[in-house]
Amino acid sequence: MAKFIQIYRRLPRQLRLQRLLPQQQRPRQQQQQRRRQRRQVIVPFSLLFCAVKITNWDYPNNDLVNASPMTFSVCCAWCLATSSCRSFTLNFGSSTCWIKTSSGGVGRNEPSSIAAKY
Repeated sequence: MAKFIQIYRRLPRQLRLQRLLPQQQRPRQQQQQRRRQRRQVIVPFSLLFCAVKITNWDYPNNDLVNASPMTFSVCCAWCLATSSCRSFTLNFGSSTCWIKTSSGGVGRNEPSSIAAKY
């Protein structure tokens, strides 16, 4: 007569884990899932694509369009999705994102703003 463990090992892995063993008897699988979750690193969208970022700065003029309310990440994504966007400025006070056709070369100190260019 076959033992339970011999039959259990012959079953497909997915079937074994889901149907034959209750949750509390799967500590190894749960530990592995927790380890995988801890290893995943989530990098904000803005850190990957908006490389040249200057705080308390504004690129005056060359405004294409603006919108609010916005966050830095959404403003960055919007600029990347707009073909003529070369830079943008986000004003934290009003949460307004200004998409620009160029940085204009010269910027200015502007408290509560952050600028980025490509």
